[in-house]
Order: sequence, then C-alpha cells, then structure tokens
Amino acid sequence: MRRQLTPTLIFAASAAVTGVIGNKADVFVDKVLPFLGKSLTFDVGTLVCILVLFSGPLTYTVIRHQAALRLVSDMHRLDDSLFRLIPSLYKASEASEKEDIRKKSVKKLMTDLVKLETFNTCGVALYCRKAQSDYLTTWLRYSTPNETDDVALTFFIGDDSLQGSPSGSRGIAGLTFLDNQIHIVHFDKNGDADDNRYIESPAGRIGYRSLICAAIPSENGNLGVLCLYSSHQDSFDRRGMRDVIQGIADRFSVLMEA
Repeated sequence: MRRQLTPTLIFAASAAVTGVIGNKADVFVDKVLPFLGKSLTFDVGTLVCILVLFSGPLTYTVIRHQAALRLVSDMHRLDDSLFRLIPSLYKASEASEKEDIRKKSVKKLMTDLVKLETFNTCGVALYCRKAQSDYLTTWLRYSTPNETDDVALTFFIGDDSLQGSPSGSRGIAGLTFLDNQIHIVHFDKNGDADDNRYIESPAGRIGYRSLICAAIPSENGNLGVLCLYSSHQDSFDRRGMRDVIQGIADRFSVLMEA
C-alpha cells in the first residue's frame, strides 16, 4: 500500500507545483507580450550613458588583463635568460675566473631585463656589501642616470646606535637591505623626492622619475639590493609590482650564489 501511495503523492505534488508555475508563467507572458511588439526608443544621451556604463568597466578590465599577460610573458622571457646563463657559471675552475663570469652573467641578465616591454624605460643597479665593512656600494649597473663610471654610490648598513655612526647616509638602498621591505620613491618635476630618506647622488638625478628597491636574498642573509630607476613616475605603482620586483631580485640571487 505504501509503495503505491508514495508515487501517487509525488505525482500529485509535482502536478500542483507545475500548475502553479505554469499559471505564474502565463500571467507573466500576458503582461510582457504587449510590449514585445513595440519598438523601444532611446534618446542619444541615454544611449551614450548605457555605452559608457558597460564599455568603461569592460575596457578597463581588458587593459588590466593585457598588462598582466604582458608582465607574465616578460617574466617567462627573463627566466629563459636566467636558465641560459646558469651553465656558464660552472665552466670556470679558478675563483677569479668564476667571479668574472658571474659579473658578466649578471650584467647580461640586467640588459635582458631592461629589454622587456615592462621595464624598457628603466635602468638597473646592484649594490652589494663591501667585504668586512658596514657599507653597500655599487657592484654592477646598467643605464642608471644617477651614476657615472667614476662615481659609485655608498650606503651605510651598520649599527646606528653606535655613537657617531652615519645613519643618515643609509639611503633607500641601505634601508631596504636592513628591513627587507620593498621601497618606492617618486620624484616631482623639480627632482624632489617624496621620501626624505633618499640620498642625492654626487652625479645628480638625471632622467628618472621613480625608483624601486628590493633586497637580494640568500641563505646567509641578504647579498645586496636591486634598484630599478624609471623615467616614468608611476612605473612601479601597479598592483602586484612589488611582488614582481622581489621575484626579479630572487632571480639575480640565483646567479650571484650559483
């Protein structure tokens, strides 16, 4: 009896629901049907508002998506450069020869970096710690307008609690080395920085409007600091750019430690 009653109840409930939905649908169609045969008219202002409302966010999304894809493509190209350079580091046997090859490899990675579409307005410099000292100094650079062949920048990274220590000469690179944070500095048209911890170069600030610094990590502490200089003020302000720059610093670390 229960086996026969259950299908019956299910059928009755289904029929009831179908009937209710069907009736609702009929009422909806009766109300909408008169409008289907009429042409809709909009004035020009309304059409413009509709287009702006829908095309603006869509265009912004497309532009951001293309920029993200371009950045991913650039990082893949940089990885290709890195993988081609690594084997050369193991060909040398003498320490001096290894150091020479290391510098050439890092310099090649620098040049490949600034050839990428995302960074083609940039200069790049690596600042490393002097042996047995409390200073970072220029190790390698490529197309950086704040330095010349006879000018190397120096940043204090020692203990600023010691009496007479030049903590004011840390600069952004020295600060980055110590706190492991990404630091960005912008310059106005007059060349004034928006961070008073920035130290002017003896060669002056020529040709760039922003810079970004990231520490170059290793297992035994930071190896140095990577700095990129751009001729555009907003080059490093995009969302996620800090992570990208840190990723680039990690890639330089691979060559410097190999």
